[in-house]
Amino acid sequence: MLPPGAAAMHVTVEPLEPLGAASRWQVTQEAERVGQSLEGEVSSTIGTVGVGPHA
Repeated sequence: MLPPGAAAMHVTVEPLEPLGAASRWQVTQEAERVGQSLEGEVSSTIGTVGVGPHA
């Protein structure tokens, strides 16, 4: 459960080349750091970005 005022976030990473296990782990760790910095709960996905101007 999120504390009052906290936000839920989702980070999607679309790599330019396949990522190995270590790189996938690093993406997860960096996403968690973003969540800590912004005081929210974060989840992450590695895959194709399907929405927005960059899709």
